[in-house]
Amino acid sequence: MRRVGVVGIGNMGAGIAHNLREGKFEVVLYSKRCGDPLFEPERDETFGPLMEKGCRVAKTLREVGEFSQVVITSVPMPEDFLAVCTGDEGLIASMKEGSYIIDTSTIDVETTRRVHSIAGDKGIRTLDAPVSGGPAGARNGTMTIMAGGDKEDFDACLPIFECIGGNINYMGRIGTGQMVKLCNQAISASQSAVMGEVFVTGIKAGLGLEDMANVIRASSGNCWMLENFFPETVFKNKFDPPRFALRMMLKDIDLYMRTARALGVPSIVSGTVMQMFTAAMAMGNGELDVTSVVQVAEKLGEQKILSDGENNG
Repeated sequence: MRRVGVVGIGNMGAGIAHNLREGKFEVVLYSKRCGDPLFEPERDETFGPLMEKGCRVAKTLREVGEFSQVVITSVPMPEDFLAVCTGDEGLIASMKEGSYIIDTSTIDVETTRRVHSIAGDKGIRTLDAPVSGGPAGARNGTMTIMAGGDKEDFDACLPIFECIGGNINYMGRIGTGQMVKLCNQAISASQSAVMGEVFVTGIKAGLGLEDMANVIRASSGNCWMLENFFPETVFKNKFDPPRFALRMMLKDIDLYMRTARALGVPSIVSGTVMQMFTAAMAMGNGELDVTSVVQVAEKLGEQKILSDGENNG
């Protein structure tokens, strides 16, 4: 399977397409903009470099489906994935029997299984394979991949997973990839929210930002967000452009909370974290980086983590 379509050419989709070309796959690209007659992909800062590497650009989803043996989707919302796959102009209508859809988006289990069923009726196989690692992981091919679906389908698509990711995990039946991703997102969001509070507290008590961060990194409070996002966002007071938009994390927490409620699992901490992110949205931070949730703690605590004019490296 050497012909691969990538639908959704954002930070993650672009990195996936880049690594597929590095792996000598034939790649066709598509996003909503491609159907605009005024769109000039060769001049676009995302599409242009991929075209220079040999990627094609499709004007319709049908063109993607007819070309591809495998289509990888990377879209924001559950309704986007449903629209891309179903309907008269969706992928399922144009893909051949025996082809594959791999969804790397973060969506809900119910939508994942619904599309799996619709595709299966047409002889098209699906895998839910959400990813973690941010744009850098996508670009470097080091993402964590958490895949759900039939094991034989996972095995068939393993060469593609090995091309785009560095930590590849088969989780079980369809939907299990999405479930573990939602659990991961709840933890990741909690890390950002609680670190905002503790850094505001420590700095207001007179601690130095760099000293405090160094100690936490070397202690039991260390975490992935502190290692990877905070030094480039919170510690530089630079939340735009976002590595991952706050509104997208709020969507992920909401999907997690809905799932937990459906399972009858109390989610007291995650519920509070969701309110923190909702407050940040109300402050106008939706298009800023996910770590801008710290500004809620800054406002409530009347203390900036990074003072105006201060430079932490």
